[in-house]
Amino acid sequence: KFTLLIASLFITIGAMAQDYLFVKVNLTEDMLYTNAPCTVTQWGDQFTSWQVLFDDNAGTFLHTEYGNNGASIDGLDHYLRVDLGAGNEISAFKFSYKTRTGSTYDIPQKFIIAGSNEENGTYTEIGRVESGLPRTEGTLWESSVFTSETTYRYLRFMVTETTTDRKGSGVEHNYWHMGEFSLYKAIPAPPCTVVYNYKQNGEL
Repeated sequence: KFTLLIASLFITIGAMAQDYLFVKVNLTEDMLYTNAPCTVTQWGDQFTSWQVLFDDNAGTFLHTEYGNNGASIDGLDHYLRVDLGAGNEISAFKFSYKTRTGSTYDIPQKFIIAGSNEENGTYTEIGRVESGLPRTEGTLWESSVFTSETTYRYLRFMVTETTTDRKGSGVEHNYWHMGEFSLYKAIPAPPCTVVYNYKQNGEL
């Protein structure tokens, strides 16, 4: 007769890859900044209103400076910066965005993501996206998880290349547009534990 002396066997699954739970950051206008605010007013104030990035409408969109030869305030490539606020620093996150409708020109194709704890301080690169970004209008894209050993208050999403690559044709910086933008805090999920309980005779 077979007698099993162990009452319970615990098996932990998922040691090979980290899973995350995601909490959407409630973005507000005062949390966002660009170093290349659009000065062109042909469509009113649309390009200077941050509401266009979270109004669930890809037909309204943020557009960085396409006048003045694509100039930027600080001489860097055009970026979107998020201020999470003191006490809300994060070290793991993902982001998503939707391309605008109405145009396939100047859609972001490469990002450099960097973080800092000083608004105008030194930014440390966290990661890059250099392939797989959408080239079609009204298309939603979501990143993988970016992690850092340091928690950051400020996250900067700099676009270095677009579908049009105007930098290659003499423009100072590639300007770009975006219909929607979302940011998610990534929280490591606890390991998945499966519990098997055995009776004394070895049956489940």
